[in-house]
Amino acid sequence: MQRVADALGYSPDMLIESAHAPGFPDEIGELLRLWARIGDPAGRRRALAAIRALAEADEP
Repeated sequence: MQRVADALGYSPDMLIESAHAPGFPDEIGELLRLWARIGDPAGRRRALAAIRALAEADEP
C-alpha cells in the first residue's frame, strides 16, 4: 500500500479515506482492494511494475 501511495503522491491513510469519498473513481478503490489482497511481496512488485508499464505506455 505504501508503494502505491508513494507512486500517487498520497499517504496510505489518505488513499483509504479517499477510496470511500464521493467522486473518487471506483477503479481506484478496486485497485486498492486488489492490492491489499496480494500478500506476496514479489507479487506486489510484479503488479506495480505492470501498472508502471501501462502508465508509461500512455505518456506522450
